[in-house]
Amino acid sequence: MKILYASLGLAVAVLLVTGLIGWLQLLDTRSKIAELQREYRRLEEENKKLEESCRGAAAQRVTLRWVPGAWPRREVDATGDGVPDFIIDVCPWNLKSGKGTYEMSYDPVTKTVKTVIDFQDLEPHDWNTWVIGYPEVIIGRKPWDSRYVNGFGVNFPMRVSELEPFLLSFYFAFEELDLAGYNFAADAWLLKERDAVRGPVAGELEIMVWLVGVNAPGETVGAERVPMVINGSFVKALFEVKLIQQEDRADILIFLLLEPVFRRGYVAYDPTVFVRLAGKHARFDVSGHYLVGWELGTEWVAHRRAPASGPAWGKVAWVLKDFHAIPRATLVGEPRSP
Repeated sequence: MKILYASLGLAVAVLLVTGLIGWLQLLDTRSKIAELQREYRRLEEENKKLEESCRGAAAQRVTLRWVPGAWPRREVDATGDGVPDFIIDVCPWNLKSGKGTYEMSYDPVTKTVKTVIDFQDLEPHDWNTWVIGYPEVIIGRKPWDSRYVNGFGVNFPMRVSELEPFLLSFYFAFEELDLAGYNFAADAWLLKERDAVRGPVAGELEIMVWLVGVNAPGETVGAERVPMVINGSFVKALFEVKLIQQEDRADILIFLLLEPVFRRGYVAYDPTVFVRLAGKHARFDVSGHYLVGWELGTEWVAHRRAPASGPAWGKVAWVLKDFHAIPRATLVGEPRSP
């Protein structure tokens, strides 16, 4: 019996020692896990600080302000890779003088372009021209620019007969609006020569895509449905097509969105779809022309007390954010006539 009790006591002692060792090992493991978690959090904080530092160094906030006689514009590196992705351009082409504010800014943290215009008294260069300016974002180039800004990888210039699709996506909203006329529209040019650096001429074509606007000029020449994503929904958007014929300069073809009604929000579409449709409605063959860029902005028209004299005034603020272009991508679905 004593031997039995001794054996049991030894067994219990062994179990206690084994359990104690296991408990100590568990404590050690938990301690190591806690230590690893603390190290992970430390590295995570250091990484965040490094990212913020790199982002701040690569993409600084940009602010452009108009003053009489100036035409402010700036290339912007939105992706932080050292290559400019787009241009922001105040484009005050018909503004001679004025008292007030006209500025554009880019915030790299929120990826937002903001335009603010507030004039109490302004004078255009030409009172017979209603549009005062077209503050905008540009990828590629304008016809009179010599440098392409292709940071997103879109293959400008493109021959119309050899178009390579690309998707454009962005968010747009008016924050204030007190103007006699306005739009939010894309602008693009089809030039006869690939490397022409000059103003557009007769036999060339300007394409505009109005998502918002009033008093679109031109003669209605048709209608088209175009695949788009608007505020998360895939739609076959209906556009009225209007043509402005000009004998001494480039014709203008306007695609005016009729449905769905767009006021603000997220949009995605393939610009090359509109370029192909433009060839259907142009007065002349554009298959050998070159698409040199794509622009987004707002043409604005000031209030006037008299048609051809001052004073004139106007106020508008809008934001364009998350602007991005994806090369060699399109939306599934072919455009069709209504």
